[in-house]
Amino acid sequence: MRKFIIITFSLLFPIIGYSQSLNYAKQLLKEGEYKLAATQLRPLAEGGNAEAQYLAAQLFAEGKGVIKSIEQAEKYYTLAIDGGQKEAAIELVELFEKNKLQTKAAKLMEKLFNDSEEWKTTPLAYQYGLYLYHGYGNTSINKRYGWGLMIRSGYNVDSIALLKDEYFLNMIKNDEDWMYIL
Repeated sequence: MRKFIIITFSLLFPIIGYSQSLNYAKQLLKEGEYKLAATQLRPLAEGGNAEAQYLAAQLFAEGKGVIKSIEQAEKYYTLAIDGGQKEAAIELVELFEKNKLQTKAAKLMEKLFNDSEEWKTTPLAYQYGLYLYHGYGNTSINKRYGWGLMIRSGYNVDSIALLKDEYFLNMIKNDEDWMYIL
């Protein structure tokens, strides 16, 4: 019985330490101790903790506590996305756009949309719809699919309303089935 307790405790100890270390890193971030937080997050991120990967990516993207690096931010955001952190995908697209890397943003969104239907109800659906609608980031212009994504996303309705007239006029001019959207 004693061996069982010792073995169970020794197996749980790394998990408890892992959790405490992440919480400590978050506390350091709140206090503005970015350099120390980065030293706490890095081993957790390298160990596969998606939340630590996401937080490390933010530090690299903003250059807080570490040397600013788009490449390192991309690496950790990508790992976090693979670990289920949806916010990481949104922030990575924003990072690409901010740094005029629209082709990378378009490729990332295309991959996400091809991998899973769940992305079609997120703010990225609207963003990817705009890319397709206008042909940003070397995407092939696909106004119909882009328009559908923007509508289904439910985001930024004012912008959709501004594009609506242009879209329907193009469809009628090209004799397309405009009922597809409705």
